[in-house]
Formats: sequence, C-alpha cells, structure tokens
Amino acid sequence: MRCKHFSPPSFSSSLVSRDNQTRQIQDAVSNVEKHFGELCQIFAGYVRKTARLRDKADLLVNEIYAYAATETPNLKVGLKNFADEFSRLQDYRQAEVDRLEAKVVEPLKSYGTIVKLKRVSQTCCLSQSALWGSGHLIEKFYFVMGEWL
Repeated sequence: MRCKHFSPPSFSSSLVSRDNQTRQIQDAVSNVEKHFGELCQIFAGYVRKTARLRDKADLLVNEIYAYAATETPNLKVGLKNFADEFSRLQDYRQAEVDRLEAKVVEPLKSYGTIVKLKRVSQTCCLSQSALWGSGHLIEKFYFVMGEWL
C-alpha cells in the first residue's frame, strides 16, 4: 500500500546542510585537538619548572644550614630562622605543584583521550555518510519506506 501524501525531502539541501555540519564538527575537533594539546604541554612544562625551582630552593636551604653551622651563635640563629622560613615557602610551592598536576594537567590529559574517541566516532560517521553519498540510497530508502507507509 502506497502513501499518497509521502514525498522524500529535498536531498540537495539536506546534503549541503549535512556537509556543512560535518565540516563544522571536523573543525571543532581539530581546533580542540590542537589547542588543548598545546595547553597540556605548556602547563606540564610549567609544573616541571616549578618543581625544579622547589628542588633548587631545597638545595639552598641545605646550604644555608651548612653555613649556619660554621658561624657565630647569633648569626647561626638568624640563618637557621631564615632557612626555616624559606623551607616553609617551598612547602607551599610543593602544594602548588601537586594542585596543578591534579587539577589542571591531569584533566587536560583526559581531554586527549576524549578527542581521540571523537575523532574515531567522526571517522565512522563519515564513512557511513559516504555510503549514502549523493542521496540515491536515501531516495531508494524513502521510496521503499513510502510503499510501506
């Protein structure tokens, strides 16, 4: 039984619209892939440099303690107090490194996996849409479905 009021939609406009949407999605995924990768690398470099600075400061604190051991009692107290305060500052720097790794670098790394999955999903969708290509299969689909409606 054929439905008299059924007619397939305009395929040329729907294909153009679909191609535009596909291109926009491809551009968005590429843009995220490029920029989030760069952000992740830069933040990771920042964290590494901050950690190296903390390590150098720890060496400096140890050297101040060594120097304080060789000085007069008054200077020794002052140098040890300075080294203690400087060491506390490095504890804050360590907390900064830990927070940056946990709250910034790790979430950005997870976006890399998400983008790869989106890229695979997009490739699958594009290969399926290539099967529908020029719309001939879609027209046949609507024709067959129209007979059943």
